[in-house]
Amino acid sequence: MKALLAILPLLLALVSGCIFPGTPGGNGMTILIFEPSFPTVYSGESVDFMLNIQNQGTVDATDVKSRVIGLDTWDNEGGTCEEWERISPAVPDIGAPGETKNCRWTYAAPDVPQGLSTKYSPTIRLYYGYRTSFVKSVFFASSKELRTMMDRGQALPTQTTSQTTGPIQIDIKTEAPVRFWESSVEFPLAITVSNVGGGVVCPSQSDCESGQNTNMLSLDIESGNDISITDCETDIELWQGKTNTLVCQATFSGLSDVDTAQRTISIDADYGYYTDKTTQVTVASR
Repeated sequence: MKALLAILPLLLALVSGCIFPGTPGGNGMTILIFEPSFPTVYSGESVDFMLNIQNQGTVDATDVKSRVIGLDTWDNEGGTCEEWERISPAVPDIGAPGETKNCRWTYAAPDVPQGLSTKYSPTIRLYYGYRTSFVKSVFFASSKELRTMMDRGQALPTQTTSQTTGPIQIDIKTEAPVRFWESSVEFPLAITVSNVGGGVVCPSQSDCESGQNTNMLSLDIESGNDISITDCETDIELWQGKTNTLVCQATFSGLSDVDTAQRTISIDADYGYYTDKTTQVTVASR
């Protein structure tokens, strides 16, 4: 019985998070493999660098491009890598993993003096466009209604959230529930944006490709007709490329003849992103 109780929270987490075997719950486009056909090659020998990528998020990746960095002294003999307009995400409802793509580049190793060897660390950089969407249900209750619920031992209303899976995560913190005693109420919203993909975010993919405006993105906040949000900077920069929290003020003015109410606040962010993976190959003389 104790063993069952110990694993019950894990089972609940798996079900509620829709995590299925073989279905990564990850961070957008992921570089699964980037490696040479041989770990050691000889001067002048052709070597293939294989790339295998997968969309491990839950929205489409768009305009996916890749670039090899660190083989400038090698001869590029071509390859099969291309730009992908769209790579489909995982489908947790049916346990399907995200779409994968494969390609390769062929390079000829440079000359190395006899009796010596040189180690190279080429990097693959993967650029793509992505979207993160977040929705939070905010509950409102009058002071009188909350007092009644507490006297009866009833559970207080809880807030619910839902968001897509990708390299950028969004969260909103506020009172739960928001208590009011007049026809309108002002309350703070703490919005946290986090980079969980291990790469770099930009306002657009073109910014990422040109190296401009890195660690920045814009938020689109929607709250319906009867909630107004002010003092909210929607163009934000992530501290050290990791996270940032902004505090906004919201006013709900639709509380004239109600004891409880529920409204949703949604945030969308469209952005460019890139992530790297490095491999190693040694060039030896023959």
